[in-house]
Order: sequence, then C-alpha cells, then structure tokens
Amino acid sequence: MKNKSFYFIWAGQSIANLGDSLYVLVLTLFTYQVTDSAFLASLVAMMQFVGQSLSAVFIPVFINKYRLKQILIFLQLTQTILLSLLLLIFIIDFKSIVIFFLIVFFMSLLDGGTIPVRNSMIPRFVPKPMLLKANSLVLTSDQIVLLLGWLLGGLLIKWLGPQLLLMLTFVLYGTSTVSLFFVKDAGKGDGEQEENESFIDKIAAGWKAIYQMPVIRMLTVLELLSMFGRSIWTGAIILVYVDEVLHKNETWWGFINASYFAGTITGGLIVWKFSKSINGKLFSMILWTSIAIGASTLCLALNKYALASLLLVFILGPSFQLRGIAIRTYVQENINETLLPKILSAQHTISTFVYGASILIMSSLTDWLGVQYVFFLNFIIFTVSALLSLKLKNKQI
Repeated sequence: MKNKSFYFIWAGQSIANLGDSLYVLVLTLFTYQVTDSAFLASLVAMMQFVGQSLSAVFIPVFINKYRLKQILIFLQLTQTILLSLLLLIFIIDFKSIVIFFLIVFFMSLLDGGTIPVRNSMIPRFVPKPMLLKANSLVLTSDQIVLLLGWLLGGLLIKWLGPQLLLMLTFVLYGTSTVSLFFVKDAGKGDGEQEENESFIDKIAAGWKAIYQMPVIRMLTVLELLSMFGRSIWTGAIILVYVDEVLHKNETWWGFINASYFAGTITGGLIVWKFSKSINGKLFSMILWTSIAIGASTLCLALNKYALASLLLVFILGPSFQLRGIAIRTYVQENINETLLPKILSAQHTISTFVYGASILIMSSLTDWLGVQYVFFLNFIIFTVSALLSLKLKNKQI
C-alpha cells in the first residue's frame, strides 16, 4: 500500500476519533459534576448515538453532486468549528447543559457521516488484493484509538482539566482536517444522475441496492446479528456477569474489557500478517468466526472461573474483528464506487440503530432473566449466524 492518500485519510480519521473520545469524556464528566445526575450525564452518549444514527441517512443526497473528499472535509471542518464554539463557551464560563447537548448532537450528526464516506474512499486508494490488509489496519486502529481514549482520557482530564483537554481536542481535530487536504480523490459526482433522482430516491438508493443484491442482503443480515450479539459487551452487562457469575469485584470488569480489546487488536494483526492467505476465503472466515463466537459465548455462560473467562473473551476479540473485516472487504470489492457509499451509508444507519436498540433489549433481559440467559441467547444468535454463513458459503442464496 504505497498510496499516500490512504495513509492521510487513515491517520486523519484516527486522530479525529481520538478527539471524539476526549471531548465526550469531558462533557460527560462536566454534566455529572454540574447536575449530579447520572441520567443527564448518560444523555451525552445518547445524543452522540442518535446523531450518528441519523447522519448516514442523508449522506447519499450529496454523494452524486460532490466528491467524497469534499464531503469528508466539510464534515470534519464543521466539527472543528463546533468544537471551537464549545471551547469558547468553556472559556467564557457560559455553562448551559442544553447548549452542550445540542453541540454534541450536531457534532455527532456530522461524525456519523464520516464513517461510510471514509470506508467508501479506501477502495479508490488501495488495489483489491490489498483491501483486506487495509481494512485490518483501519479497524485495528479504531480499536486502539478507542482503548487509548479510555485509558488516557481520565488521566489527561485530571492533569490538564476540562478546558485544556478541549484545547488538545481542537488541535487533534484541526490536524485531522488539514490531513484531508492532502488526499487525492479521483472520484467525481454524477451530476446527470443527481438531476434525475428525487430526494427520496437518493436516500433510498442504498436500501434498494441491498434488497436487490442477495449476497449483500445476506451480509447485511449477518452484520446486524453481529451488532445484536456484540451489545452484551457493554459495560453494564459485563459488570453484572463479573459480579453474579464470577463473583469478583470491579477490577475484573477492567480485566475482561482489556482482554476483549487485546483480542480485537490481535485479530487485526492476524489479518494484516496473513492477508494473502485469507483473501479469497472471506465467506469461510465469516462462517468459522460465527462458530467461534457462538462456542465462546456458550462457554462463558457455563463458566464460573475468572481466569478461564479472560481466555474466552480474548478469543471473542479476534473473531469479531475478523468477521467485520471480511464483511466490509467483500462489499468494497464487489460494489462499484458510485453505489458503494450509498450501500455503506444504509448499512451504517441500520447497524447503529440495531446496536443501540439491542443494548436496551439485552440490558432489560439481564435484569429480567439474569445475565447467563442473555449469554445463552447470544449463543443462539450466532448459531443462526453460522447457519446463514454456511448457506452463503455454499452459494445457496
């Protein structure tokens, strides 16, 4: 991968993602300190989720008219401007929770659009044989940045304070925006098609394409099952598992989260190292990772030993990562560059929505039935996923 544009977009978006983690941490902590309400503090993350869910819906409206590079620069630059407004509010000590929530919502609305746009640009910079390797680098970086945000955020806010940490975030956003100007995107919008499509047609284009393409439709279903199953790895459900099943304190909650992240990073490195061997076996990878996730989840439901749980959770990390990389790579390899961002936008919208809804469902079931039953349900979900993956592998759809 010698294309400099790929590295500029990869580095720029990784830096921006780190900035996202830091500013959300600042606002969550500040909201809690001002209101003394865990509910209101959690609304910061809720505003972020709602904004990201809605944003990708409208990206197809602009895809035919503007280059993806122009869209990405606009999204990142506008986020930087909004962050500067947030920083100004902190400097003048105008602390309105409502204003903070509105800024988080609009920043998330912009941020959610960057993900399908970025993923649509990668095939333009990377030859097909190298796409698997490129996706492993991007997804692994996303996990590392998320982990760094959690690890460093608490320390930095203690050392620097909220205002200086927001300044650091502003520098990160600015660096990300500048890096995008060095990206050379040869793709162009289709002005003629833009004129012939209605507003609804533009929004629905990706959804129609998914429905009309059996393989892409099946991969989308598999991705939704993955999102539903992955929701049990939210902090609250794992905390209940540690307390009620393993009978350990909160320290082990941190150990399990660290083990999962270590597994996802390991999975990305495996794909990076063995991409040539894995390429061409994407459906097999989806099948075997579904089996591995289902088996590991079943073992976790039955297991009561803390050390064994660390090993099982570590196995889940690479399985989720390999599965995600395989699905994304197949879509990128087999969809033309005009339709790709529309399909990825639709997939991102429904995946984000399903993930958010499944967190609520799984959390409620944990309270109602108990955490072990939720793990059994997760095993059933990935058993269904494995059967669908087998059907896909055998080309029976």
